[in-house]
Amino acid sequence: MGIWVCLDPDYGLLLLFLALKFTQNKFNRTEWIGYGLSWSLNVLWNPVFFHLHQTRIAIFLLSALLAELLREFLSAPKPLQTARFLLSPYILWLFIACSLNLYICLNNP
Repeated sequence: MGIWVCLDPDYGLLLLFLALKFTQNKFNRTEWIGYGLSWSLNVLWNPVFFHLHQTRIAIFLLSALLAELLREFLSAPKPLQTARFLLSPYILWLFIACSLNLYICLNNP
């Protein structure tokens, strides 16, 4: 249960960042597509990794999710430059998850 206690607030911080973007009228169609993509990748990763045991596909999904969140982080408009750091804990967790997933891929044929 340990890490999930930390992850739920991280996803909440992502939603808070998106809400701030929406209230600043900086949320366009591309942002909705990006959010939908990140949500879909997040949802798909769990069954692919834990149920299907497809670690190579899972590392691809996590890498794509990390890339999307980094894009979101780097493309924050000026009024939200400080608020984008709300994404930092979630991005950090994704780096850790990617490294663990990669370790499993390399050490379990």
